[in-house]
Amino acid sequence: MLTLAASLLDHQQALRRRPSVLATVTQKRYGVPILLLEAQTYTNGVDCPIDGVADASGAVVLARNNAGALETMNAAPGGSWSNRDTVTAGQGFALAYDPVADAILLVYGDGNDLKLRTSSDHGATWSASTTLVTEASAIGSVALALRASNGNACAFYTLGTSTTLKRLRRTAGAWAGSGTNWTRSGSVATLTGLAAVHSGDFYLAITGTEVTTLNPRVWSVAMGDTILPSNAWSTLVNVQESDAASGLSFAHPHAALISSIMFATFQQAETGNVPTSRVFVTSPPESAGPLGFWREPQPTPILTAHGAAIFDDATNSRAVLAGPDAYYHAPHPAALDLSDQLVALSWRLTPSSLKVRAELAFDGTGSLPFADTVRPGFDLSIQHGYLSGAAGAGEYGQLLRCSISRVSQAFESGKLRLIVEADGPWEALARFKAASTWTAPASTTRGAIFSRIAARAGLNVSAAAGSRAPSAAWTADTPAFAIAAGETGRTALERLLAPSVDFVRLDFNTGGLQICSFAVADLASPDYTYAFTTTPGFEHPLLTLTRTEAHAVSRLRVQGPDRYAEAFAAYSGDDFYNPGDEPAFELVRDLAASDNTKATNAAERALRRARALVATGELTAPANVGHELFDTVLALLTPSAAIDASVTARVLGIDLDYRRGPAGGPAYTTTLTLGRG
Repeated sequence: MLTLAASLLDHQQALRRRPSVLATVTQKRYGVPILLLEAQTYTNGVDCPIDGVADASGAVVLARNNAGALETMNAAPGGSWSNRDTVTAGQGFALAYDPVADAILLVYGDGNDLKLRTSSDHGATWSASTTLVTEASAIGSVALALRASNGNACAFYTLGTSTTLKRLRRTAGAWAGSGTNWTRSGSVATLTGLAAVHSGDFYLAITGTEVTTLNPRVWSVAMGDTILPSNAWSTLVNVQESDAASGLSFAHPHAALISSIMFATFQQAETGNVPTSRVFVTSPPESAGPLGFWREPQPTPILTAHGAAIFDDATNSRAVLAGPDAYYHAPHPAALDLSDQLVALSWRLTPSSLKVRAELAFDGTGSLPFADTVRPGFDLSIQHGYLSGAAGAGEYGQLLRCSISRVSQAFESGKLRLIVEADGPWEALARFKAASTWTAPASTTRGAIFSRIAARAGLNVSAAAGSRAPSAAWTADTPAFAIAAGETGRTALERLLAPSVDFVRLDFNTGGLQICSFAVADLASPDYTYAFTTTPGFEHPLLTLTRTEAHAVSRLRVQGPDRYAEAFAAYSGDDFYNPGDEPAFELVRDLAASDNTKATNAAERALRRARALVATGELTAPANVGHELFDTVLALLTPSAAIDASVTARVLGIDLDYRRGPAGGPAYTTTLTLGRG
């Protein structure tokens, strides 16, 4: 159960209730901004390395290394380029904005020197260069990030394409006297580019090749500032992977914080039968962070050999993607509140699906309202509650975040109705198909494999707490597992879950997936009680209750790589398995069932999973805005009822129906699908 305010809990159990349902749409996908690129006029493009930044005034400044001419453009994208220095072609540089000093910093390599120039007039003029440090060999790639609260900065740079990456910190306006090597040289064979942002710690996007295998990689890594120990380096996290023999390579990364989420772009070059060199963009899911698993990178329209800068222009509420000869704005508008237009809502949630239908009413017969902000792929967030707070204020429980799948308009009696259909994480996984084969590295846990695949589809994964916490096996089992190119995320995760004792439900906080477990013993202490009663404040009113019997798996076989084991459901009087029923057999394949004990345990777990998800009844009541899947409920019945005086069951499905009166009569009810659990 979700935790509800006491006043909200009392109100939803009362005989007279005042519903409150809020609906908003945001240009995000599961909390991550969707970059809808709008091409801008851009002149004097040359295919060379580029970077960009926006300051507090909304001015955009670009820099590029044009065959050794270090040039800047203010008032981009329509300005003109001005030469600032002569350097070696291909040497790195980076721009960053210091909000404390209201100045733009340009750090760049000039031979063996790392130099700095600053501009306090939005890039129109620049200071003379200052040499920050001189190295024994030429500067390669360069990145720069600032801590917005105090202006402290850190420049990161490589020596050529070697494994040497150094940091040079600025604290209280003073730069360190020399660069300090990072501690991850032993993990890489080469470095081909880097970019940096600050969000608590310094986070870098790095391209290069892996030590020993020489496999091309895009990594994220952190250097401590306020969260990790100061100057400590995290391990490298794979953002994008390729095989050394694939013909793929990665270079020229850029990074930005957009709505507090780290985005990274990088150039992906293919040398196969159809050579290409395109910029891709990616980010971690909302709650994963840069050191978690990242989403499947998506292609951009920019074809170049030198990457594209990405940065946030918060003053103008947009992100910017700037390539050598292409320039795009990606507006990120505020959330759109549709609560006043919402007249009907229904949704159905099961352990493997979420389907939502919202009906919005508008006066007039004009064009589709909010055509730019109510679109497939956007987040639809719905808060469910009652006007139970002080002075009739709204209080809320379930927050349903779903992804719009279809938008339709209908005209009726001179009025426009907008029908918005949406779905959930399992449907998102069904739409996601792996772009390449991926084999889980040895010793990767079942939980880590699950989170990695879900993240590629953009989904957050969390773990339930308390008695619903995942089993110890979730973070201990290390199955052999692979997902094939073209396989959907849904089928891959269903294979991963099948031999486990853990379950997946919707996380009402993030709209993603939550891993949980439960035991039959939970039924002895129900989470919530319903009753056929007319006594106010007694229990939550119960409107209808139905109990059913259904087929259930009675025999299950787990097939391992070289053996199999079976589990059988024995008949007991308090179970719904009918011994006279036809045999129900199911086969589950599990490459981790490599010995007799593992195979036997997997079979028993898989049988319990299959039987626990069989529906055995249904309960309808005034809307309960605190339920989650797999809650346990107690239904108290009158002594004259034709079925048991009380029923305990587990919630296997949640349906909600809301209709604003008076047309068709108001409604605000919850229907629970029940199981024995």
